[in-house]
Amino acid sequence: VTTLAYSADGRYVATGAEDMSILVWHAGDKCVITRMDGHEDTISALAFSRDNRILASAAEDRSIILWSVSAGTKITQLDFDQSRTAYALAYSPDGFKLIAGGDDGKLYIWDTTNYEPQMVLGDRPALITFIQFSLDGRLMATGGTDVACSIWDLQSLAPDSKPQTVLKEERGMIWSAAFSPDGRRLITGSDTCT
Repeated sequence: VTTLAYSADGRYVATGAEDMSILVWHAGDKCVITRMDGHEDTISALAFSRDNRILASAAEDRSIILWSVSAGTKITQLDFDQSRTAYALAYSPDGFKLIAGGDDGKLYIWDTTNYEPQMVLGDRPALITFIQFSLDGRLMATGGTDVACSIWDLQSLAPDSKPQTVLKEERGMIWSAAFSPDGRRLITGSDTCT
């Protein structure tokens, strides 16, 4: 298993693996509901839509696919830069954006009303490994294999947006982050054990 995601209501968990398969499990009784096959390389990221009807998946074959959770079938493949791999996927807290973090340090954003590309943000030359949101849905933290964590204001995202704040680690790559429940603090974890 290379990646996993819980549905917003906690009913389902999806797992992606090196064998290119995606399994959706019923979280309560641990039984597999459906298997989704369609990628041609290792699954790198998964995200459930806010209403739990769609599962977005990214893989090292440089594709992003949307799946019907109930039917286990492919809905569509998103328009994505085929020279890039997404290693982080997330739906915004309001459900209106799907955001992918690429291996080029950019954030690719789709409008979920029609899944048309909305904008591309960022200019940090590093793989993005995480996308996290504050509980109030106002802020987004992104980061990865460089030594920084970018904080974005979700309310004012535009094609020319820059991070509101950039937090820098002295030496190590930042691999994960989490907001405090009140959204006033962010904790990061890096490969320097800090």
